[in-house]
Amino acid sequence: MRSLLILGFLAVSGCAVETVTTAPFGDNIGGGGGINPAALQAFKNGYYAFSQSQGCVTCHASVVSPMFSSSNLTAAYTAAKSKVDFASVGSSVLISYVGNAHCSDSACSNPALAGTVQGYLESWAAAEASAPSGGGGGGGDTGGGGGVGVVTPAVPPKHLTAAVALPATIPSINQAAVPVRFLLNAMAPAFPALNNAVAELEVQRLGPGQYRVTRFKIAGASAPVRITGVHVYVRAAAATGIGVEDVYQGNLWKNDVLNVAVIARPNPLPATPMNVAVLETLALIMPAQSSADVLTIGFENIENP
Repeated sequence: MRSLLILGFLAVSGCAVETVTTAPFGDNIGGGGGINPAALQAFKNGYYAFSQSQGCVTCHASVVSPMFSSSNLTAAYTAAKSKVDFASVGSSVLISYVGNAHCSDSACSNPALAGTVQGYLESWAAAEASAPSGGGGGGGDTGGGGGVGVVTPAVPPKHLTAAVALPATIPSINQAAVPVRFLLNAMAPAFPALNNAVAELEVQRLGPGQYRVTRFKIAGASAPVRITGVHVYVRAAAATGIGVEDVYQGNLWKNDVLNVAVIARPNPLPATPMNVAVLETLALIMPAQSSADVLTIGFENIENP
């Protein structure tokens, strides 16, 4: 069972690789490490309690970073604080992941939760401003890209597509997604069964500075293939290198084992997304790098089943 990331507030059915038991959190609000006790109390009574009641504890207690549902309240506070912009609460990553359908559970597809969560974070922000905290920041996660955790791979995947430019106009989250396609005959190294195939991602804009990437598909394979580990990278078109990926959801797609069937490639390719089987429905949240970005897909392994 693969791990499902929920940077939202939902009951998780397939996240845990182990059973996570969380001890009841107590009332020992001493701050510790220079943490403002009022801020810790606000976090505990609001966001922390809500995340626990919604099931985030299944992943974010000990399985998936950031561990904002840890049974250690101070550790949970520190992890969550690293994902909140107290100067502009509404732009915090903990809100941008709510209702963006980045996992398969229904609760994470409910945008109405964003307002609830923002209310908890605003109360927390007010408590943070009530007295100097003297510490408590930094959760140890890779930051960047407007609050989305990103990482540049030390070792790229075995197979890489050619970089493809994102459209100049990308629809917002409440509009139909635009397809971005990769001709797999340009993949290096090539894989013969995919020489006539095309891979497709559906892209939307998720607020300022972020893309939502989902519904990965492949059509045109001449024989069945098995793909292990999928990565999506974004970089500025003018930059060099492979780019960065969403470290949170990227950790999910890299665990994929996808069986690609022989599906006819539409001819001609439609302007809208292809009507073929979807191999991966979970969404990635990609940080925009410039006004003209490109995407690259990486596969850790491709083989005949």
